[in-house]
Amino acid sequence: MFLVVCVFLLITLPNVSLLAQQKNNNYQKNIGNVAVKMNWSDKKYQDVEAVMMRYQKLMTETRQKKFNKIENRQKTIKSLQELQRTELMDIISVKEYREFAVLLKQEQQLFREEQKLSTEDRKALLYDIRSIVRNKVYPYIAKERTALENLLDTKTKNEIVYLKTQIHSLQVSIKEKQRECQYSDVKSKPEVKACRVEVLKIQKQLKPHIEQGDALVAKIQKKAEIERVFNDLKAEKSIWTAELNVKIAYYFKMPVEDSEDFPVKAENYLNLVDPLNFLIIDADNINMAFWEEKAALGRVLELVFREEGANLKYEVLEKGMVVLDVYDSTGNLLKSLKEEKTAGIYQMPFDTQNIKNGILICSLKDQDGAIVKRFVKIQ
Repeated sequence: MFLVVCVFLLITLPNVSLLAQQKNNNYQKNIGNVAVKMNWSDKKYQDVEAVMMRYQKLMTETRQKKFNKIENRQKTIKSLQELQRTELMDIISVKEYREFAVLLKQEQQLFREEQKLSTEDRKALLYDIRSIVRNKVYPYIAKERTALENLLDTKTKNEIVYLKTQIHSLQVSIKEKQRECQYSDVKSKPEVKACRVEVLKIQKQLKPHIEQGDALVAKIQKKAEIERVFNDLKAEKSIWTAELNVKIAYYFKMPVEDSEDFPVKAENYLNLVDPLNFLIIDADNINMAFWEEKAALGRVLELVFREEGANLKYEVLEKGMVVLDVYDSTGNLLKSLKEEKTAGIYQMPFDTQNIKNGILICSLKDQDGAIVKRFVKIQ
């Protein structure tokens, strides 16, 4: 008897503070460029910058703060903008203020344009990043996480399994709710706001589990051999970050030393290296993280197992070239199809008798994009 089980990936925890810091650095740089254009003295520039950065922080905090009504948030931000303007007028003249406001807006627009890559360069950069992550990061993590497993006692392993289940379940719920908020036909502001409130509620449920996980990471590192695993991981992360930054600097034509200002952050591709994510990953399925989950949006892509083999059932929405591939968890190609198809639902016989139990990856590419799904063969 065969069973089919869909495999879901752990959604890693992003470092939000890095994104906020990057935004502040860019804003500060824009102010500096405007100060140069206006030929200000160092003191005037420093005074203006201090006011601008202080109110930037206050307005960011206000946007993140809870309000009973959206209008109250807007009023608070408007009041802060007025106070900022008043303080600036004590430093610079009305004429200077108007010129400064226009130039800052132009500088920010120019900065955004400079940060854009062409479609080809963006794809090439993503390919280079994924190559490094897949060929260096994932194999190392899989090996070290397996080694860590051998150093843990049964009680700790059970705690990790519980944490992984809880965190993963809540992260999937957050992702599904966010997708619902984004793609729902609901257009009214109250309904959109209600949807976002639901997301925040789920995120609140996640917080205590994250804190519990961080505490567990600190606890197990009291053992010297386990601490060494995490220290080595940290050292490797520094090496991978430097290597990724070299690639990013090349595409954006920026000095490697300016990595804090890069539009693309290397750390965002190394979330699995963070201690908690590293602790709760499944070492056996680590290479699966390379296969990006695509929203099928109701399209049929199913692997149906039977006694004599399996059938791969797939749907084509419009006439064109179809590429259908099946891989095992290590990336070995097991079955492939490439031919013109008209719209409809098709089946492709697939002999699985000589294939070991484990994860199978099904990839469908056609005119409407790509879908990747994972299935588990269990005899």
